[in-house]
Amino acid sequence: MIIPVSEKYSIRLGEYDWQICKWIVRKGHSAGGKWEPFLFYPTLEKAAQSLVQRLGLEAVPQGVESLIEAQREAAALVAGAIRDSRIPNSCM
Repeated sequence: MIIPVSEKYSIRLGEYDWQICKWIVRKGHSAGGKWEPFLFYPTLEKAAQSLVQRLGLEAVPQGVESLIEAQREAAALVAGAIRDSRIPNSCM
């Protein structure tokens, strides 16, 4: 199961873990690229928290207030993607 969060990141359920994946462009690949896992977590909650932090910091905040706003927007983005994915509670 892949939960697309943005054009750049997704969260994927692996066999034993939750993975944060980054979209990597691959020539000759039918979709133009593929999701490559690069961070691994034991729970969806830990993966989501890590991705929120990463997205917030990538926003290049200009001070504490903009950092807080960037984190808030990232949290809303990740939470919305998880909610929209309709993952069964048994997977969380």
